[in-house]
Amino acid sequence: MEHKRGFWIYIFFFILLVTSSSHGAEDQNDLVVYHTNNPPWGSQDRNNGFIFDIVEQSFTRADLPHRSPFLPWKRAQMDVINKGGHFMAPLTRLKQRENNYIWVAPINISKLHLVTNDKTLHQKKWPELLDIPVVARRGSPAEYKLQALGFKYITTVENETVAARMFTGKHLPLWMQRGLPGSWAYHVIGGDSGSLYTVAEWSTPLQYLATSKKTPPDVVEKLRKVLVQMREEGEMDRIKRAYFPFPLACDLLLGCTEGHPPSFRGP
Repeated sequence: MEHKRGFWIYIFFFILLVTSSSHGAEDQNDLVVYHTNNPPWGSQDRNNGFIFDIVEQSFTRADLPHRSPFLPWKRAQMDVINKGGHFMAPLTRLKQRENNYIWVAPINISKLHLVTNDKTLHQKKWPELLDIPVVARRGSPAEYKLQALGFKYITTVENETVAARMFTGKHLPLWMQRGLPGSWAYHVIGGDSGSLYTVAEWSTPLQYLATSKKTPPDVVEKLRKVLVQMREEGEMDRIKRAYFPFPLACDLLLGCTEGHPPSFRGP
């Protein structure tokens, strides 16, 4: 009798051990990184992009298995807020987003440009254009900036490529674009760079790899350590430069201290 009881106790603890191990592996494999289909940050068709490459390399270095789907950005933001182990990049560290995420580490610098292809509008200052229709990416700093500036007729779309098409098709004479992705999209759809005029330019906060507040702290710290190392080694800037056939301005590179405030390096 005692022998049988010992046997079943052994079986019970064996099952418990296997279940526990499987659960741990399952948790690790449940890590998800949402990427943006917004070249050159990320491209669903090519499964690459300089943000995509930076983030994927950081997970590889940290030895963290994960999935890397592309998802509409508003939906991705809600998923990351609600689900532990979910990440997204790049996400601009805005005041209205501050308490919704864990901000793992900065991975990119970008700027906003209000552009037009109408020479008469280009000659005006932006406060004179508040009644002119403008297009911007939905749920982005571009949309929020336009609202804060007081633009009255804002059309929002899923990505910069759609914005570029609407802008080029003369449907909307103004476009608040995200610098490099905006220029990239304009080139891809056949836009003539010589017909693109910048009305005004604004700096924005750094863009981060962000995650849910439910994500385990040890996972966050692994990634933070790796990303800081990649930034200090110049690896982030090297990856970014490789996507462009022309030199990037110093103020678009994380490793460049010229013109950056002392706190720019982030956590």
